Amino acid sequence: MRGHTDAVSLGKTINRETHKAYLAGLIDGEGCITVLRRRKVKRGKVYIFYEPHIIISNTNRQLIEFIRATYPGMVTTQRTPSYPNAKPVYRYAATRDGTKRMAKQLEPYLMLKKSKQSSYRISLCFFIADGREGHNRR
Repeated sequence: MRGHTDAVSLGKTINRETHKAYLAGLIDGEGCITVLRRRKVKRGKVYIFYEPHIIISNTNRQLIEFIRATYPGMVTTQRTPSYPNAKPVYRYAATRDGTKRMAKQLEPYLMLKKSKQSSYRISLCFFIADGREGHNRR
């Protein structure tokens, strides 16, 4: 049955739908969805384009590595020098492809705040994930 294939995550077996809902919960609670405005100069022309980004931070490295194994992305470690006894924070940042896949697969499960700004960001992320983005010349 589609959507009910078991997956092994963090040593536990869960079905795909539970897996997606869990990851969406991580984004809601520990993550950020944002759109970055980028500028690129090519052959004397300036191109403005927008890239969606999904970022999740946590002190559990195994959890962050689990996310990276599911969706392409980078993991970085952040330590706070002014708090030497604090746990390191691991940060997952989805690649462009990882963001597209996450946006398509996890959108039904996200419970983000219903502000205009977050609605705008989510809409733009899904717009871009659908492949309708383009470069705007300025």
